[in-house]
Amino acid sequence: MEVAAKYKKPVLLGRTTVDGKELRGSIRNFDNSPLKDFKSFLMSSGLMIYVAGHANAAGFDIPTAYIERLNDFANKELKDYNFNEKYFDVDFIVNGNCSYLNELIFDLDRGSKLFGQGCNEPRIAIENITINSKDIVVQGARKDTIKFVINGITYIKFFAKDLIEEIKSKEGKLTMTVLGRGLVNRWMGREIP
Repeated sequence: MEVAAKYKKPVLLGRTTVDGKELRGSIRNFDNSPLKDFKSFLMSSGLMIYVAGHANAAGFDIPTAYIERLNDFANKELKDYNFNEKYFDVDFIVNGNCSYLNELIFDLDRGSKLFGQGCNEPRIAIENITINSKDIVVQGARKDTIKFVINGITYIKFFAKDLIEEIKSKEGKLTMTVLGRGLVNRWMGREIP
């Protein structure tokens, strides 16, 4: 499951039998995969000895002589699938005008000592943020950081040269989705999400 989640692709993981004639193991697919039934997909190849279990978590057996053919089949049949293009793992999805976003960021900050190995820091996707391009400030010694403030929340993106060029090319209102971590900046007694 960790391999499928890391690479955002369905995975077969197995071992060859002692005689080397078969590969046996498990299949796993990641959450929100565009391929909804990995088991049926494998069976439709006509190459598997069996795939038994759930649609996206099952055991399998395939002759080792067919592995390359299965790879060719998958490359051909799945060529139009976008498994990891523009795919991000997030823990919260909120709208740009969300009334509780400030409180969510402060709550995450209060639990920040819990994050670490085995407990990843949550990520937030904020959709449909509308802002006027002239309200986006370019800053930093290399002029590669953008900053803007909406509803009391400061958004900062470092190393954003490509994004800065895109913003310059689109004057007026912009609508965007932001993916990031919710942090609280503490400075001179002020707390800013």
